[in-house]
Amino acid sequence: MTSSKRSTSSKRSPIAILFALGVESGYLEDRLKKKKVFRANGFTLCKGFLLGVEVLIVRTGAGAESAVRAAESVLLGHHPRCVISAGFAGSLSPELKKHDLFFPVECCDEQVRVEPLDPIPNLLFREKQKGRLLTFPQAVSTPEERERLGKMFHAQAVDMETFALLQACRNRVAVTYSVRVISDAFDQTLPEDILGLMTQPNFMSQLGAAAGVAWRRPSSLWEMCRLQEDALVASLTLTDLLMKWISIL
Repeated sequence: MTSSKRSTSSKRSPIAILFALGVESGYLEDRLKKKKVFRANGFTLCKGFLLGVEVLIVRTGAGAESAVRAAESVLLGHHPRCVISAGFAGSLSPELKKHDLFFPVECCDEQVRVEPLDPIPNLLFREKQKGRLLTFPQAVSTPEERERLGKMFHAQAVDMETFALLQACRNRVAVTYSVRVISDAFDQTLPEDILGLMTQPNFMSQLGAAAGVAWRRPSSLWEMCRLQEDALVASLTLTDLLMKWISIL
């Protein structure tokens, strides 16, 4: 096979974009053309076209184990030409504000193992910031913990999936990227009951959990409304960026 034929074949392969939760991917899924939805093994795959490009949008579920299970299935079944780990992240630096976009150049885990990411291709956005993303097994809820983790791991943001995704992708896909939008500000405190809502796997689970929180603590209703508004803004910000990105991939 000639190099030009390999290039054409690669160009026709889909782009896989992996999110943890539907609240992160919802706006992008709404823009898919010829959308087909598949559910299996604890994750959801939405397959369709954006700007004429075949795209696989995967909702893996929260946490490293769910992310790896979904990634391995998608890699084996669909052979994407590149993988983008996308979604929300918490800020570990006062310079990263809520709804800022963050482009990791590398990702580390709590054992300080490091996985590199491919450079972002010609994206010159005002919001762009680069640095290290920490993948941590628990959600981070207080300013004190954010400051501690940022200094300990020399990281600017934190999530719960990307490092595991990169390890699953190693030697299986040529190009790996990541983009995160800051959903939790550096100085923000998230109550434990509210924090639990963020990792619910689907809308119905979230709704049930939210009802329980509101019953136990009525004052949480305002916090939940604010959290939902922030999530919608963050998701739309991420969707707009990904649409621009797909147009040049």
